[in-house]
Amino acid sequence: SCGDPRSAVTSRALQGVGDGSRAQGNQTYSLWDRMAVVEAGEFRFCFCAGRPGVCCDADADFSAELQTFVAPGAESNHYVVCEGVMTPSVRPECKIDNFKGVGLQAGDMIMVQEVANCGEATGPIPGFPNGGVMTSRATLPRDFAGEFEGGHWFRFESLTTGRVPVLDPISVMPPRGLTAKLCWCGKLSQCDPSRPSEFTLDAGLMTVVRIETSLDPVCFISGTCAVQLTLAAATPITVGDRVMIKDGPMLAHRLGCP
Repeated sequence: SCGDPRSAVTSRALQGVGDGSRAQGNQTYSLWDRMAVVEAGEFRFCFCAGRPGVCCDADADFSAELQTFVAPGAESNHYVVCEGVMTPSVRPECKIDNFKGVGLQAGDMIMVQEVANCGEATGPIPGFPNGGVMTSRATLPRDFAGEFEGGHWFRFESLTTGRVPVLDPISVMPPRGLTAKLCWCGKLSQCDPSRPSEFTLDAGLMTVVRIETSLDPVCFISGTCAVQLTLAAATPITVGDRVMIKDGPMLAHRLGCP
């Protein structure tokens, strides 16, 4: 809060503050030059009234809060797994729940990019709907997707053309399994979904698993249970991945049954 010791110094989140003093200003405006907010968070403008005995040369003197501002941004440690399918008739959801950050709101977007750093992609990944872009929204009336807040929930989806249009999930159909970056852009930035270079904030990773052959587990009562996977037909698969066997009516090439 305003007046805390060492609250007006350059930090990881706020670069170029110096001693916190403004570069120029008067009673109606203030300007901080060469200052950059590099990490999402909430920041305060603190005021010193120059009362008798107060020199306005220490953090504690600036104890009056004038206003706050929020630098919106996403946390960088999200990880989500989606299912890549081979036919559009199978529609598993590819969504992100409980997305975390500061100043999140409906209209924020995420573009999935298969690059080393967000913003380096030159186009969408083949097989991803909507150009690889998910747009967050708030819960709608008669929404079967559940209850959620804008900015905290994303899904690949499209509006149906029936008498009562609804938003339905769209299949992700990449030619192979992959792990790619979740590249975030806030609503206020007004990013163009056709310009991957505008999605520069790294929010984590998405792994899309694609299994091209049926799995035939061999199990024995009170004995072993083995599943053989051909790595070329199940990507990306690595040591430590797990398979869950369930009973259900789902079609072949699915990851699980309801």
